Amino acid sequence: MQHRDVKRAKFFNIFILGGVTLVAGVVLAVNIAMDPWGLMYNPNNHTQGASPNFQGVNERITHAYWMRQNTFDVLHVGSSRVRYMLDKGIDGIISSAQSKTVYPDKTVYSAGISGTNMHIMRRVTEHALALQDLSQAILLIDFVSMNDARPDGAGWKDERYEGGRISESKIAILSNYLSFNMFSTSLENMFPDIFANKDESSIANIIKMPEPRSQKDKEEQWKLLTSEFFRYDLYGCYSLSQRAIEDIDVTLAQLKGRDVDVKILFPPIHYTLYEMIWRTGNWENYKNFVRSVVKIAAKYDVPTWHSSPYTPFTDMDILKYDYAVDKEFDLQPNYYDPGHANQIISLELLKIAQGIPTERTDIPSNFATQLTPKNIELELTKLSEQRTSFLSRSLKFLYLVPAKAEKPGCSTPQ
Repeated sequence: MQHRDVKRAKFFNIFILGGVTLVAGVVLAVNIAMDPWGLMYNPNNHTQGASPNFQGVNERITHAYWMRQNTFDVLHVGSSRVRYMLDKGIDGIISSAQSKTVYPDKTVYSAGISGTNMHIMRRVTEHALALQDLSQAILLIDFVSMNDARPDGAGWKDERYEGGRISESKIAILSNYLSFNMFSTSLENMFPDIFANKDESSIANIIKMPEPRSQKDKEEQWKLLTSEFFRYDLYGCYSLSQRAIEDIDVTLAQLKGRDVDVKILFPPIHYTLYEMIWRTGNWENYKNFVRSVVKIAAKYDVPTWHSSPYTPFTDMDILKYDYAVDKEFDLQPNYYDPGHANQIISLELLKIAQGIPTERTDIPSNFATQLTPKNIELELTKLSEQRTSFLSRSLKFLYLVPAKAEKPGCSTPQ
């Protein structure tokens, strides 16, 4: 016969273990069913060249957190291309050494989210407007960000981002606390020094590769990065999203309603990636994308700038640089992968958009053009003509572009 205290201890432990199991089961169910903060979906797990500042950290939570912790005047929002525009710290604030050239006496926050679509950009902008007194905003709008096949991705449904306190709701509270990812990320934000050391060591291991990659390896890497854009949600299967058009409209209305000085930039990309638009039969889709953005921007008197890839800036020895080894990859002229221009080009584009004179003498005349409903058709025709002229003398890297004549199957996402 068991001692009475042993019996009580047994029942007490069963009760405790049962309670812990129940709570763990609920948390697991919430994360699997709703994925409130991206436990099941984390873009950094499959994004090439992710910024070291965000490696291993869910970007959605990071931006929700740092937007509340900082005070800033200017917002940059868009895809990973925003992340690489100018130097920034782990808190998303662009270094004053770079921002002072374009935004003297202002603090700039960089909200670059991997693989963003326009709906995500709208939600992030709403979040910033709810927390900050913005004076200026730059929207970097990609061709792919307005593709119907470009999913929000788990963790980007409205109730999930409401967990970042855009608005309060019962589901927001649930999303905020019943998440493994939120727990781990909160620890990283509470003890940044501890986790920074961990990240630095992992980054150092990447940088300290014994030997640079061979020419063949670099070529294969470039081909791989370019071929990624055949995926169903990028260029391979394209349908202009009506929701994205509505999201741009709402975003601009909200920003202008708060007297924020807004500008839209189409990001510069290397011509090898731009060729994917043509090889997947998406030139007409691209023109419609540009027309749609320019039309909405004109409605709110928002300047829109387009950067042509068919300039001497993109006729570079792209294989000369090995960004997996070179510590100064951000300073390499002028692209370090097909879809990401470096800070040198980005700064010049920002200067042009802000009306700031450049100190460089090598800026091509077609590097950046302001688009309006009046000149849009002429500029699109010029772009096509620039392509023909440029490729007639600069075929050097076209062999790195996948030569697929047909679009991949679009019925089933890959």
